[in-house]
Amino acid sequence: AFNVLEVAHVHYICLYFRDSTGVGNSVVHKRSPLHRNQKPPISLTKLSSRDGQKSKKPVCKFEEGQDVLARWSDGLFYLGTIKKINKLKQSCFVIFEDSSKSWVLWKDIQTGATETGEMVCTICQEEYSEAPNEMVICDKCGQGYHQLCHTPNIGSNVIDSDDKWLCRQCVFATTTKRGGALKKGPNAKALQVTKQTSPYNVADLEW
Repeated sequence: AFNVLEVAHVHYICLYFRDSTGVGNSVVHKRSPLHRNQKPPISLTKLSSRDGQKSKKPVCKFEEGQDVLARWSDGLFYLGTIKKINKLKQSCFVIFEDSSKSWVLWKDIQTGATETGEMVCTICQEEYSEAPNEMVICDKCGQGYHQLCHTPNIGSNVIDSDDKWLCRQCVFATTTKRGGALKKGPNAKALQVTKQTSPYNVADLEW
């Protein structure tokens, strides 16, 4: 027979293990469904669309079999033919005259003059040219840029001058070389100005 103290001690042990097991089970029970039912991350595209801030996707103005000028890895434009178009990645598969092949982003493809014979801006693909946003032609690659579309913006002094003007891509292509960039000459000065200007609009970046 158990005395009163032994019964009380056994009763205390039972209560302790019952409570401990309950706590343990509750923890395990909560972990499992949390892991299984974890919600996937919210799509940024859906979120921006929900808030009415979804950016407009550029319209594809290219066709398969179309002859274009496409920018190569050296920063210069070369004649090629579009073979495939990827609207999702906004790029075209181009075969160049020397049979080399590459995927090129739309922004790096130029169709030249439009049906009206006017040069279009490489950035916005528009052909208007009115002050203070006139079209300026690069003396290296022959591509057109609006004053305000190009980075850095093209000053009116460039239009009034007879000096040669190079676009951002051609400045880097003609001044950079193995061992470092050129230190002297007009292109070297243009490179310094270009490097000090971000190719992105800081106000449009989301942090």
